[in-house]
Amino acid sequence: MELSPEKREKPEIFENPGTPGKPEDRPDTDPIAALLELVTTSPRFLGVEGLYYCDQIGRVAVRAGLKVPPRPSLEDIVTRRGTDPFSTDGAADPIWCPLPGEHDLVPVSELREALCAALFEADGTPRTGLASDGASEQLTAAALEYGLAPALTPDGVVTVLSTRVDLAGRLASKLVPAAMSLVADGLMLRLRRCSDPWCRAPFLDRTRNGIAASCSRTCSERARKRRQRWAA
Repeated sequence: MELSPEKREKPEIFENPGTPGKPEDRPDTDPIAALLELVTTSPRFLGVEGLYYCDQIGRVAVRAGLKVPPRPSLEDIVTRRGTDPFSTDGAADPIWCPLPGEHDLVPVSELREALCAALFEADGTPRTGLASDGASEQLTAAALEYGLAPALTPDGVVTVLSTRVDLAGRLASKLVPAAMSLVADGLMLRLRRCSDPWCRAPFLDRTRNGIAASCSRTCSERARKRRQRWAA
């Protein structure tokens, strides 16, 4: 079934995404929301590949807490001949992230599928109970694959760094620990699938009573209108 662009729009984690490279427009940093935004593009949720554009990757990276350089304009390209927009000169900065390019789509989708395999069943159901026992091994393997290691910043903050300077490695330094926190903090039981049949995106239920059924106000409003039509 072909999904329309409207039906592919996702929850609050997609709303107010900000513009990579413009700090004043960036959303609040939320690695778990960034993680779920990325896994939502997996075929196990959409039925088809949903990661098509570099801007999707940039939006996830910004939400995860990475600094993405602005995409150069045509004028920049003309006036800065010989300058590589995908340079890794800023790699010493722990939250630096290279400018997303088409060459990043496959590596980032591979990271996404590794995270999906750890957190969700093949049909997109969150892994809980005995099914989640293997998540720790899979996430540990992912941490090793992407060269992740704990580090201490100059201001005394514990963080996770990747020995890799590619975009997938930088994303992994934020998203793998976020996935680990879901398992370690007992939040897997709070992972839900949106009840809207046109969405079905995974989301983390952050409500106090833990009974959220929709991933966003948009889906909740759509469900309310649907109930009203049925009652009429």
